[in-house]
Amino acid sequence: MSAFLTTRSALIVLTLVIAVGLGCKPQSAVDETQGDPFEQMMVIQQCYFDYAIKNKKAPSSKEDLAAGFQSSGYEPSALLKSPRDGQPFVILWGVMPDLQSTSPVVLGYESSSVGNARMVMTTMGVVTMLEDTFQKATFPEGHAAPNNLPTSN
Repeated sequence: MSAFLTTRSALIVLTLVIAVGLGCKPQSAVDETQGDPFEQMMVIQQCYFDYAIKNKKAPSSKEDLAAGFQSSGYEPSALLKSPRDGQPFVILWGVMPDLQSTSPVVLGYESSSVGNARMVMTTMGVVTMLEDTFQKATFPEGHAAPNNLPTSN
């Protein structure tokens, strides 16, 4: 039993050392012509949540997230623009995320659908949603999915 625990402990330590060495950042295949909208939205989401938790209120504009954007290494204007559709991401400012909810609520999304899907930032994470799923998604009070937006190919 102690040999098992020693081996298991060694594996846990090795895993942690490797994770720290890699920076715990998932490696993703990025299409250099399109950039990585998923990673961009993940940074926006993290800054949004960090601000909300620290200030006990939702961010009201990109200026509220400027410090977080700066530390991410992204230029804010590039970070807030989707490389897939070339349009600014739509961020639902002023919405306090309910971090206890088990149902995803939309907090931001790509302006237009690309190939019948768009990148969507929710309270539960960043996902790619097919357009029909996006149209039926849960939005915060006072917000709704836009209808009949132009679709990029």
